[in-house]
Amino acid sequence: MKMYSKMIVALASMLCLQNVLLAQDKVFIPLFEVINMKKDYSYSTSRLLKDYTDLQNKYISIMQTKSDSNVVNSENADAVKSKAIELGAKYYLLGSLNRMGEVVIVSLSMYETANGTKVWSDKLKAQGPEDLDPILLRMAQNLGTVNKGDNSDDIYSVTATEQQELKKKQASNNFGVGLCAIPTLTHGYNFDKNAMLSGFSLNWSFDARDYIFDIKPSWCFNSEYDILSLALEMNKPLIIIKAIHHFGI
Repeated sequence: MKMYSKMIVALASMLCLQNVLLAQDKVFIPLFEVINMKKDYSYSTSRLLKDYTDLQNKYISIMQTKSDSNVVNSENADAVKSKAIELGAKYYLLGSLNRMGEVVIVSLSMYETANGTKVWSDKLKAQGPEDLDPILLRMAQNLGTVNKGDNSDDIYSVTATEQQELKKKQASNNFGVGLCAIPTLTHGYNFDKNAMLSGFSLNWSFDARDYIFDIKPSWCFNSEYDILSLALEMNKPLIIIKAIHHFGI
């Protein structure tokens, strides 16, 4: 009895999944039109947009392969529409990349195949080709919705957010070696005023994103005295915490 129950549940799940897939509309993604850029971006951009569209599970995306003898490009809207009709897609996209200097303007529009009516469009500016990835992801997320990246006051909102997140994830270490030549009185010892100390110092700095930690040991000496020094510092904007200890040998 339990076996039959599991089979019924599995069959019901498959039917539900099939209904979900059947309910999804097909969208045809042609090659992007590229202006003042390498032609390789045409296929790679369209392919990346397809991958991100598939991740959203809102549409069944269709894209031609490079081996297709009749690959259509977004600059030929009539050919794109005809191909969408042939493939049975309810919608088709027209996309373009226009590079002006280092800035790349990404435009994307969605049309209804039956009548060629534009139902959605978006436009964003990338600071360079390397910023296309987050922009295409944002466009795939907004595809066919009321959300648009160009509604933002900051035209670089997508890439600026990505860069800020990257800065928060990065931390760095710095290590340095130095030479010191200081008056003895700076250490609080009542030595001869003319006596000078010379020696070596180390500096290790660790950037932990929200705080910066510094460890600074030093060894300074002259013909009569030796002084070892250790400074521990933790820095935060508007706050500096220091612990310094000196001891002589």
